[in-house]
Amino acid sequence: MSAPSRVSVAGSGMDPHGHVPVLVREILELLAPSLGESVLDLTAGRGGHAARLAERVGPTGKVMLFDRDPGNLAYARDRILKAVPSLNVSAVHADFRSVATMVPAGAGPFDMLLADLGFASTQVDDPARGLAFSQDGPLDMRLDP
Repeated sequence: MSAPSRVSVAGSGMDPHGHVPVLVREILELLAPSLGESVLDLTAGRGGHAARLAERVGPTGKVMLFDRDPGNLAYARDRILKAVPSLNVSAVHADFRSVATMVPAGAGPFDMLLADLGFASTQVDDPARGLAFSQDGPLDMRLDP
């Protein structure tokens, strides 16, 4: 019998990685990741939350990332592998609505799920993305370019 799923929802912010995840301490306390567990991050962004969770699940754990932004998704995957080089990390370029069809058979079950329903500062800071407040750019507003 598998452990009950743990779920958390968080917001957003900025750091050297272009984005500061908020409520990290609270998320780590609530989800309480342990060595060898598996994490499903439905909104990976720049990987701030996932990197901290990855440190806790360690090299025997597993992290699966979902994100609509291919640039942020690749950044998140690389960031996590730098933090825990031998960790099993997979990245899926899709939004969280696709989780039921995009998680490969046998990949689950997951011990915890995280959905950070904000957006990354890198998306707002780039006027070409069409989300910027402080600079002119085309009106686009898609998270997936």
